[in-house]
Amino acid sequence: MNVQKQTTAQFSEINGTGIFIAKVDANHKESMAILKQNGLRALKYQEALVLIDKNPELKEQLKGEWFWLDGEGIELSGFYKFNGNGEFTKGRGGAENTVYVSKGNHPLLLVVRTDDSAYVGGRRFILEADGDSQVAAPVVVGIKDGREAATLENAHSGETAVITGITRKEFKELQRCAAEELDTLIKQDDMQVHKGGVSNLKALINLKCKE
Repeated sequence: MNVQKQTTAQFSEINGTGIFIAKVDANHKESMAILKQNGLRALKYQEALVLIDKNPELKEQLKGEWFWLDGEGIELSGFYKFNGNGEFTKGRGGAENTVYVSKGNHPLLLVVRTDDSAYVGGRRFILEADGDSQVAAPVVVGIKDGREAATLENAHSGETAVITGITRKEFKELQRCAAEELDTLIKQDDMQVHKGGVSNLKALINLKCKE
């Protein structure tokens, strides 16, 4: 393990998304160690797909890159479209919400295709579980350890709000919120909805989440 690689990784948060990126070459083991040293964890593939899809600046930063994810092995294979919760349905959607999955039992990695490749191939993302874990990814991507990324579906409009950087306790609180309340939540004076993101999460929970 290259110790210097761990200590010199410089993470930057992308525009308040709660996602941190370091442009450093690192294989799977190195990526996990770098994240841990910096108080971060790897993203689950559902989190990564939804967060990248809903945050234009994050997507722009990652186009043409790939990185190691949390977990290993997947039995799915082929084209899948995903919704605002990262749930898969067999078949293609639009290029932006379509992922090609390569099944296997190795550590998971996610490829974010460039615009040309995404539109020609009909998919923005490639999720692989058959890659060599010793190969270095060009970037390391993570979220703060002990935090979750969540989504809220607007029951009336079908729009999705993405929330990052919350604790697991807050995540469970959020799950208790009824989806139909989102319209009310986003109209609160101290709430802000922007490009699929919701700010001031604690106000959201305190206002509307009930036991």
